[in-house]
Amino acid sequence: MARTVGQKLAERLGQAVIIDKQAGAGGGIGAEAVATSAPDVYTLLFATMGSLTVHS
Repeated sequence: MARTVGQKLAERLGQAVIIDKQAGAGGGIGAEAVATSAPDVYTLLFATMGSLTVHS
């Protein structure tokens, strides 16, 4: 689904959109990569709700 959204986003923005799938740890690896990335307004996270849940 992310690739479909990325393709449509690229068409609307008129620039390339790169999908970097980072599987593992129930989505935690990709979520951590986005959370610790530079605040450049170009990095987006496409994840399921389970990847965003915090257990206390």
